[in-house]
Amino acid sequence: MGRVSSRDTEPEKIYRKALRRAGLRSFRACDTSLPGKPDVVLPSKRLAIFVDGDFWHGHQYKVRGFDSLQSQLADVNNADYWTEKISRNVSRDFKNTAQLLDSGWRVLRFWESDIRKLPDKCVEITLESIEKGTERAAFSALPHRTAVELFAGIGLVRLALQRSDWRTIFANDNDPQKFAMYSANFGIEGFDPRSIHEMVPRRPH
Repeated sequence: MGRVSSRDTEPEKIYRKALRRAGLRSFRACDTSLPGKPDVVLPSKRLAIFVDGDFWHGHQYKVRGFDSLQSQLADVNNADYWTEKISRNVSRDFKNTAQLLDSGWRVLRFWESDIRKLPDKCVEITLESIEKGTERAAFSALPHRTAVELFAGIGLVRLALQRSDWRTIFANDNDPQKFAMYSANFGIEGFDPRSIHEMVPRRPH
């Protein structure tokens, strides 16, 4: 584990190279002064960007087609250790994102697998976020609105929506680990832990 690099990983380098290719060069890399040490920071735009490794940040099970982190690690040595470690990473990601948002930063998070497969699309999303960065104040002035959050994960979408006066009235995710982290931050009211297939009745043929 000591040999695992926490900065300047290959996906980070791919992403930064793609940013430069798109003409974006005024950014800082691996800013240790901010929560979570974002991999790319645009101070003038108050934008912090993370490139999250699939395994270490709890996404690899989806990439490999498993139903949950537990099912991915079921046959691995020290499965409980790895499950707990990755869960702590995910929880820390949540807290760091919340701290940045509370401090007036905007946050983008890209998966390693997305960077590898669609680097230009990730850059496109970044550029759109930069261009629309001044629209939040007008957006927040709209009347209070409600939202439902399907495949809620740990609630990062809900957290972002709350900053613009949205209220989440229903959420769903059938991953027990994600449910535990979500409920720890938001409670369980309005949360349905069933699979989406169980929630939506099938139409008769």
